[in-house]
Amino acid sequence: MQAIPGFMRDREVRFLSHQLLLTESSQLLSMVKVHITAKSSNGKVGKIPVTTTEESSCPTTCPFYGGGCYAKSGFHLRDHWQRVSRGERGTDWDGLTDFIKSLKAGQLWRHNQAGDLPHVDGHINLRHLFDLVQANQASQAKGYTYTHHLLHTHNKEAIKYANNNGFTINCSTESLEAADSAMNQGMPAVTVIPSDHKAIESYKVTYQGKKQELFKVKEKITTPDGRRVVVCPAQTCAPTKCETCKLCSKADRNYVIAFVAHGNGKKKVNTFLNN
Repeated sequence: MQAIPGFMRDREVRFLSHQLLLTESSQLLSMVKVHITAKSSNGKVGKIPVTTTEESSCPTTCPFYGGGCYAKSGFHLRDHWQRVSRGERGTDWDGLTDFIKSLKAGQLWRHNQAGDLPHVDGHINLRHLFDLVQANQASQAKGYTYTHHLLHTHNKEAIKYANNNGFTINCSTESLEAADSAMNQGMPAVTVIPSDHKAIESYKVTYQGKKQELFKVKEKITTPDGRRVVVCPAQTCAPTKCETCKLCSKADRNYVIAFVAHGNGKKKVNTFLNN
């Protein structure tokens, strides 16, 4: 077993032995392209820091890798993501961790409005994750993110390490059964439900001069194992924002958060989820 100092102090955990997963090379850290938005202008996110990591960080096993990805459904975010991936804007991983260390204690921030955790052949890179978690601890900020990486042993233990040390990683799933599976293994989970789900109803509102699609929850939603499912409050009530909601930053929650398929790619997502 190889380990980074301080990684999983409470018990022995086995990770894939791979030099690139454990290397402390500054050259490797500089290879990851990431962009920092110090204050988001996204109305549903709120005015908190958000990041974007290059497209190669996304696992090819993500069910929306070939289509239906929310980050690619709108022009502005897609264009921004492409520019970050080409190295036209942004910084490297050291630049990211330096920024996180500078945040005020308690500052909520979202890692990856687009992108995922850096990896090697689908195995989360421990050096990158360790440095990110340590930076978040140093500033006592409240960072959180989501991952579509496969939940094999290596990735599960990496995710648990982050969640046990103040940086919340939500397991992104596409079914209530998969969300149950992740939570049964000790990890917080989110899922996506189709916009035509029987328990919700779509309606339109105008808030601050902009039209929005919101969803009314008509009946209780639970997982097969009986867990409560909370539909993202930003999709059920304006002007709720990530900035004030903070549910996704709670690693120890006992409920699943569901995002309703939305955006230009929602038809593809609905088709995938309903088949």
